[in-house]
Amino acid sequence: MSGADFWNNQEAAQKVVTELKTVKSVVESYNKLHTGIEDEIGLLEMSDDVKDAAHIKETESKIPDFDARVRATEVQALFNGPNDARDVFVSIHPGAGGVDAADWAQILERLYKRWFAKKGYQAENVDRVDGE
Repeated sequence: MSGADFWNNQEAAQKVVTELKTVKSVVESYNKLHTGIEDEIGLLEMSDDVKDAAHIKETESKIPDFDARVRATEVQALFNGPNDARDVFVSIHPGAGGVDAADWAQILERLYKRWFAKKGYQAENVDRVDGE
């Protein structure tokens, strides 16, 4: 990126920067997780030597959090294909179910939008047809 002619082709440069951000995100996530687990293991070993039961219990309560972070990092690492960073369209069609189906479609829309926001994704309505 610091090369003299790197920014001459804006489209190629933007592609490299986007790819770098994606790879950097996975690596940083892994490094934070690895450091946190190593630190906790070190503290746990010291606690075990001095029989510090309180810290051992505290560490046990952190296991589900570490498990969730490991799973999230694994999933994040799976997205390494050429199309994984692209945008997607999500379509919700109530079909022929009348008012109940339309209500269910609205519930699904809110559910997905909240999930997208929680995961840090941006969502927008491209097209919407409300029922009667």
